Amino acid sequence: MPPARPLADGASPSLAPRAERAAACAPTSVVAAVSDCADADVDYALQQAVRALREHVGGKQVHAQAVAQVARWLSDADLSHTQASRTLARLTSLWTGRVSPALARTLLDLLLPPLWVPGEHVDACLGVLTHVACTCPSAMVPVLPRLLPIGGSPNLLALLASHAAAVVPLWQALFARSEGLWAMARPSAKTATFTSHSERVGAWVLDTRGALARALDQAPPDTAASLLQCVDAFVTHTHASPLHSSHADALRASVERWSAVPTTMVDAYRVLSRWPETPADAMPRLLSLLHTAAPGVAEQAWRVAAEWATEACASAWLTQLESDVAASAPQRRTGAAYMLGRLLTAQSQHRTSDAERLCALVPRLCGDSHEPVLLEMCRLWPEYSQIQGFDVRCVAVLDPLRRGSAPVRAECARAVGVWVERAAQPGPPALQAWLSEHLWGAQGLVHDPAPTTRARAMWALANWCAVTEHYAPVPQQVALRALTDDERVSVHAVRAVGSLLRLAPAPVVEEALREARVLMAQDHAPKVRWNAMACIARVLEREQSTPPAAWAVGVECMAAALDDPLFKVKRIALQALVGVPEDVWDVLPGATRAAVRAAVEAAQAQLDVAVQHATFSEAQLHARDCVALVQQLTTAWTT
Repeated sequence: MPPARPLADGASPSLAPRAERAAACAPTSVVAAVSDCADADVDYALQQAVRALREHVGGKQVHAQAVAQVARWLSDADLSHTQASRTLARLTSLWTGRVSPALARTLLDLLLPPLWVPGEHVDACLGVLTHVACTCPSAMVPVLPRLLPIGGSPNLLALLASHAAAVVPLWQALFARSEGLWAMARPSAKTATFTSHSERVGAWVLDTRGALARALDQAPPDTAASLLQCVDAFVTHTHASPLHSSHADALRASVERWSAVPTTMVDAYRVLSRWPETPADAMPRLLSLLHTAAPGVAEQAWRVAAEWATEACASAWLTQLESDVAASAPQRRTGAAYMLGRLLTAQSQHRTSDAERLCALVPRLCGDSHEPVLLEMCRLWPEYSQIQGFDVRCVAVLDPLRRGSAPVRAECARAVGVWVERAAQPGPPALQAWLSEHLWGAQGLVHDPAPTTRARAMWALANWCAVTEHYAPVPQQVALRALTDDERVSVHAVRAVGSLLRLAPAPVVEEALREARVLMAQDHAPKVRWNAMACIARVLEREQSTPPAAWAVGVECMAAALDDPLFKVKRIALQALVGVPEDVWDVLPGATRAAVRAAVEAAQAQLDVAVQHATFSEAQLHARDCVALVQQLTTAWTT
């Protein structure tokens, strides 16, 4: 047990020893101790409770069980709303794992009743509910009528005036994490004798939309911005519902009245940008706002203005863009970089005379020290390179990006991969030289210490391998070594190996197949397994002759894949077996041919039952093809 740390100012001196004793005996005493402690010491007390539970509960779920147990103690303890809510909020800050449905129900039962009782506990309640909505959205569906403005009950909009900073994230989570629910919303059928679930959800959407419109018409200026953020979440995440087409008619007038107010202009235009018609006054008003706005507001103004960015409007923004690219405030530079990316995208499709001035801004921003600016530079690099015709300036822009932070390095690797994928070619000599040194070279991004950077770099390498017309031994060896890396990396490495199999010399093929076969084990992620099977199947595409030993390894792998529970893996394997030339079957060892036939017969015996238990989409996409391919194989062998 580590020694107790010093108490925070104003904390109860008795809490630390009581928490220490809790770890040695009953963690429930920690809950009893929170009634007289400061926030900082709640953290310490709860850490002791979690530590005590860890001694008695093993496995990955220890923190989840600790949260559930403390929540149950709180529901049984005689604590005030403030004490219980604060304790749960602090516990949530210590534990950021996924909330189970059972725990979610416990938390909701504990937190919803006091949510509508005024007090300092409300922010804590909202914080925990947001965590539940983000990690277990299905548990929130039954309580949506108690949170949204449905049927006139108390709802989150009533809390905006006093708790906006906590209400808005919860509101956004309720819509963003449940898009599937909102997509099923349908208008009520007047002739129906019962109300379907989709019609009930549709009624929720219509009630919420009406309440938002009324709230916008009556809102005081100090809450209008938060209310508009709620409207934006509602409009954005109900886009798949048939009711979405009528949102503009119901809400546009209420939103437009706030677009003339400087403090709410950006939020109002963000909502208006979700609908097809561009307001005629949007560009001049946002441009005027950018001259005087605070840096944070300016960044958001640029992002909203970028929603309407076209090649025709570039001239109107260029002067302000050049000013903000050189601004001292990093938020202004970030917003300008985002807008620059949108304008370059438009220019890459329909080039105008403004393209040269826009491209001149890119090198000025690539040496920036602010990470968000550099991330935007990585994202716009493919369009910039397309406009510039990929000359030496494009490669020079990459150098400061590849030396940035881990997220910037990852985005830099992704940018190169995007360019190769779009161009469908290995690239000009300048890019080839850069890739050889900085992507798969000894100090390249594929060897980066950050797994995310290695994964993005390997994705770029796999894209390059897919379009190259010449065998490249160094990328092949780099990809083979990466097969044992983190699965985020190996899933792309095996794709790179497969792409080069069609060009590889005969001695390399058998080694590559054996290495890829390891990734077909069922303890690997599904995407790793089907990429491995696709890699092995690429032996059919070889332009050179394949040695019999390599064919034997490949066919054995295809047969082994028929045991995989995923229909997609089975389908790839069966398609490969169907494509094996007849003369290859004749030279395979007899034991290999017998093993393949036995595997196909076993798969045939299991397929009918497996198809019956498959989901509809899985059956449509893969399972029915598997049945047809097995029949094709067995018919060919019997005739």
